[in-house]
Amino acid sequence: MRASYRSLCAIDPALLATIGVKAEQIKDGLKQKIQSLKNLYWKELFDHLDKITARLTNDSRTAIVQKMASAVHVDFTSDNAYAVVLWVLKNANEYIENQLTDLFRKLSHPESVKNYKSNQKTWEKERWRYSSEAKHTHYMLEYRIVYPGHSAIKPNDKEWRSDYDYPGGLHTSAHQVIGDIITIANNLGFSCCHNSSRQRAWSSGSAEEFCLLNGETLVRVRAFINGNMHFQFHQKFIKALNVEASRLLGWIRTPQEAATEMGIGIDIAQKYFNVNRIFAASDCKLLTA
Repeated sequence: MRASYRSLCAIDPALLATIGVKAEQIKDGLKQKIQSLKNLYWKELFDHLDKITARLTNDSRTAIVQKMASAVHVDFTSDNAYAVVLWVLKNANEYIENQLTDLFRKLSHPESVKNYKSNQKTWEKERWRYSSEAKHTHYMLEYRIVYPGHSAIKPNDKEWRSDYDYPGGLHTSAHQVIGDIITIANNLGFSCCHNSSRQRAWSSGSAEEFCLLNGETLVRVRAFINGNMHFQFHQKFIKALNVEASRLLGWIRTPQEAATEMGIGIDIAQKYFNVNRIFAASDCKLLTA
């Protein structure tokens, strides 16, 4: 932007005047463009601040930035950055809980779920999300999931400009889903390696594995040109996700209910009940260290 305006300044003022361009108009336009940049700077801060990104999904980070931008016009300075990050740490727990149920719902499709033992409802595929009745409830995710989408692997006939939307051959929205899965896994106590999906070369049908620190596979992912993604999850992770999502959605109230409804051992239900990690007071103190 600076280079563009410098080039504009190199043009003879008399020539600009002949085409109706005034200096005041240029200065006003520059001020407006500079003002519009600060939200991008805030988003960059959240996207590259490990303390935030390790715990918040892409949608949660976006929501925080939008909430901040709509509430107050904050300039991007070091003092303001410190204050805003402190605010995020204190208010992020709402997002940490909602993002888990959001991912659970996002992965929920008729072919990839199983009803609770007490839930005898049979839902046809077209009634799953779009009927006037209440959304399907009291179910759990299978460890193998087909995730339908509009974009996954880059089609061969895409022009070169689409590389921006397909880092490594995989669509940006698919990268975000994988990143969100890793974030939720970390919050549930499944510590992951540095598993950037953007640093890989993706091809249709080929499996990519994302691992835990102990070497086990958290999820094996296959993406296809038709837009679908296939996930094969670590079974303990899916059990933890099912238990915590059901607790947060109010479908179960105790580990015993989880064990009974999901057909899992009481020891497993107790282990994964209420384990979703939220920010504590000690996290705020780290900023003053």
